[in-house]
Amino acid sequence: MNEEYLKSAREVIGDFLKQMREGKGISRYNVAKQAGWERIDPVVRIENGETYNIDTLLRYLKATDIYIFFSEKNKSNPDATLDVEDMMQAIDKNGPKL
Repeated sequence: MNEEYLKSAREVIGDFLKQMREGKGISRYNVAKQAGWERIDPVVRIENGETYNIDTLLRYLKATDIYIFFSEKNKSNPDATLDVEDMMQAIDKNGPKL
C-alpha cells in the first residue's frame, strides 16, 4: 500500500470529521480540551489528513461524539479493493445528517 493512497484516505476521513465537528458547532479548541490535549495540533493533524495514531483518532471521536463502524468487503466481488472512492460513497450514504 503506497503513501499516496494512505494520504488520500486520511484526507477523506479528515474532511468528513471536520464537517461533522463544524456541523455540531464544536470548535477545534473544545475538541482538544475534551480530548485532554493542551493544544489543537492533534485536531488539525486529523482534519488535514496528516499522520496520526489510532489513540489520537479515538480521543477525537470521543470528544466529538462521533462513532465509527466497520464493514466487510463486498462478498460478491471479493477481489475488489476498498478505495478512497468507496469510502466517499459510504460517507455520502451515511454522512453528516445534522
